[in-house]
This record gives sequence, C-alpha cells and structure tokens, in this order.
Amino acid sequence: MVTALADGFAQVKATDKTSGIWAIFDVFISNQINPIESIEITSSGNATTIHTLGGSLQLSAAVLPANATDYVVWSITDGEQLASVDPDGLLHAHRNGTIRVQAAASQNPDVKDYIDIYITNQPVYVEQLEIRAEEETNTINTDNGKLHLYAYALPEKVKYNDVTWSVLSGNEFIALSDSGVVTALANGVAQVKATDKAGTGISSLFDIHISNQLIAIEQIEIVTEGGITSINTPGGSLQLYANVFPDNATGEIEWSIISGNELAEISSNGLLHALKNGTVRVKATSGIIPEATDIIDITITNQTDAAKTWNESDIKLFYNPAEKTYRINLGKESENTRLKVYSVAGQLIWSGKGFANSFLLPQQKPGVYLLNIWKGDRQYAEKLVY
Repeated sequence: MVTALADGFAQVKATDKTSGIWAIFDVFISNQINPIESIEITSSGNATTIHTLGGSLQLSAAVLPANATDYVVWSITDGEQLASVDPDGLLHAHRNGTIRVQAAASQNPDVKDYIDIYITNQPVYVEQLEIRAEEETNTINTDNGKLHLYAYALPEKVKYNDVTWSVLSGNEFIALSDSGVVTALANGVAQVKATDKAGTGISSLFDIHISNQLIAIEQIEIVTEGGITSINTPGGSLQLYANVFPDNATGEIEWSIISGNELAEISSNGLLHALKNGTVRVKATSGIIPEATDIIDITITNQTDAAKTWNESDIKLFYNPAEKTYRINLGKESENTRLKVYSVAGQLIWSGKGFANSFLLPQQKPGVYLLNIWKGDRQYAEKLVY
C-alpha cells in the first residue's frame, strides 16, 4: 500500500520471494499538502507603525519548511475596529490605537505568529465626549482667573480639538474663547458646552464656579442721609455714603479731604468729624480706577476756635478687651470736662461730665462710635471701635 507524502515521482519494485522474478511500477504523486511547522511575521522596512492618514503597511509571513504547501490566514485579534488586513497581509489603518495582527496556518491554527502595530494621525473616533480642565478643577477663585478646557474623546481616550465651544448659561460670569479658555468676569456659576464638529450631535457639559472676583467701580455718587450737607453741632459728625455703579462692584472706596483739612477729619468709612467752622470738600475715589470719583462740599458751623486734633493733646485712650470698656486719661490738669459718645448715624449713646482726670466708658454693642471731648475751651474727637 502506497501513501502519498509529497508531490513527485516514485518507483516501486515487487520481487517473488521464491523465484526472484520482479516487476517495477511508477507512481506519480500530486496535490499533496506539506504542513507549515513555523511562521515568522515581518513588515516592509521592519516598520511597526502607521502614521499617515489612511496609510497601509505590507506584512509578510516567512514559513518553514520552505516547501510547505499550506497557506497562511491573516487576521486582527485585538483592535479589529482600528484597521483591516487583506488575505495577502496588507494592513489598512482606520483609527488610532494599537492593534495585534496574526498569521496562522490554515490546516493547523496553533502554528501562528503575531505582530503589534501602532496607528496614529487617523481621524478620532468619538462615541462620547468629556470636558476636562488642564488645572484639574472646575472652580476659579482668583480675580480674572482662567481655566484651560479641552474635550476628551472616548473610547480612544485622547484630547479632541474638533469641537465648538459655547456658553449655555452665565455669560455675565465668564468669557469663553474658541479654543476653550475661560476667563472669570464676575462671581457666579456658568455652564459650558463642547459639541463635536463632525455633526454627530455628541456633546458634553461642564459647570464652572467663580468666586473672589473684583468688579471695578465705574461711577461714584456721594450722598448723605436726608441730603444733609452741613454740620452745625459742636464736635458733630456726618456719615457720608458712596453709591457705586455697577451695583455689584466690589472695589474699595477711599475717602479724603481735598480742601479744608484743618476743619475736619474723615474716617476710612466716610464718617466726617467737625473740628472748625468753614467749608470742607470731601472726595470719594475708587481704589481700583482712580478716574471713578465724586466730591461733595460740607459746611461746618458752631465749632469752637480752640478745637484741636487728638494727637495734639495729652489725652490717652486705653481699651480693656476683657471687660470691653475704654478708659480715658485726660492729663494732669483737672478741668471741667464733658464727654459724649455718638453712633455713626449721629445718635447720642452715652454722656458724662466732671472734673476728674480719668473717665470709664461703658461697654457698647460691637461697632464703630465717635467720642467727643470738651476739656475747658478745647474740643477733641476720636473714633472708638468696640
């Protein structure tokens, strides 16, 4: 019995064991399959990447033995959605990522080899978008601070630039550039949207929380309660207010006397204390934009000519934080002394008088008060903070 092993020609001889008579027979063999025992994949130029748009890479399979007649089956075993391979081993790139290509013997799939190919510069495949920030936060808490947003595409897990940026709500709180840079304008919450330009309808939303923004004062108007523009009580005071525009402006107001400094003193919160008769001109200025300013003239009457500033006197003021009281030492000379404490609104809170060198001012509710002292023919004023 003859069993074919490979294509070729064989001659068979049969000999009689008794007489020695023999005969010869020719056998012609074809269509035999010689199995593949090993496979090694190589690529053109030994390349393992495709980095051109829609590029391709030719793969080859070297088999042993050299006369093997079985054929190789090409397939992609990991990343099938990223590329395709034809029966001749030509690989075509479709999407970015890493794929694994396999060559296996058709008759014995256990005889195989594989190669990993890295694909770049292909169109990003988008199933889902996320908005992320380079700063890894969704808050801006510095004045005019910024966030650098970008779209993150899934499943490829890459930055995706082909999006349109828009503000869904909070246009008054942020400015948004075409590249996703957010600049804070005012305190609040804004919502940003990134939409795929490819027309897939895929988009993502991102909330931004803004705080600590300084809104510049653009205009100032000085006003007083009841429109009063005079102080006509000895040692009196007048509270000035600065109305600002816009209403949500957060800048500080700086108060100053630009004419008549010897006639009055003004506190940092706009409380004007009368010292001498005359007219003072008071100015309120934005601490951020000096051009934003307003002025008002206040007429002062009924003050004593001997009025002096606190620093010119020998009066000492001591605060006891434990008892929340003030003690006033008036100096060595005993004179007829009158004291009055007013609220910033001008309401009399406490008064005292006598020839003592020292007075105890009782505890008050937390706040700012004005102390007026008449010592003989001299008048003094000072601010008290409880």
